[in-house]
Formats: sequence, structure tokens, C-alpha cells
Amino acid sequence: MAEKEEKGIPKKEIEKLVWRKEEKTAKFDEKQKLLQMSEISLWLDHYDDIFSDFDPRPFSQRALSDDFLLEAKRASKEKISGAIEMQFLIPHDKRNKELENTIKKRLHDHFK
Repeated sequence: MAEKEEKGIPKKEIEKLVWRKEEKTAKFDEKQKLLQMSEISLWLDHYDDIFSDFDPRPFSQRALSDDFLLEAKRASKEKISGAIEMQFLIPHDKRNKELENTIKKRLHDHFK
């Protein structure tokens, strides 16, 4: 006896597709949960909040602020070990993509 078909697809194949979708959804949910556990979000009024007020050098060389480092350390203690993603929340009108790339490189150099 032939299997029941839905829109020309055998029932067994539909069940496989549903199972795969549920499996992918579960994996995605797990990744999202891990990402949230490894994510640190810090609010900045401007980019200077990351750096020392006493260091006049450009951002590519400037020392990081003690306040910033303490807050990042405190926030990271609450997260799982391993890779941590740090996000900065900054007003849209103050964003500067070119400067952000310089800051990312500076932070990578500091934390490596």
C-alpha cells in the first residue's frame, strides 16, 4: 500500500523535514543562549568613555580607561568562560564606523 502524500511529497519525507527543522531550531536556540551568556553590553555616551582622559594620543594608541576596564572585568565575571563578545551601545548620531574599526583593533590588541 502506498504512503499518503501531501502535495506530492511522501509522508515519511515530510516527517524527516519537520524533524530536521526542529533540530536546526534547537541548535539555533542553543547558540543564541550561549551567545547571550557570553555577551557583554556597555552603554557609552561617546567613544572617549573607553579611553583614559589623561592620554592625549589618538585612539589607536591611547590607554584604556580604568573605569572601563573595571566595568568590563565586572561584567565578564558573570559570563561563561571562553570567548566573550562585547557590545557597545552608543547613540546613533555619535557613531563613526571608521573610528569604530580603530577602536576594535585597539581593544583586540589590549585583550589578546
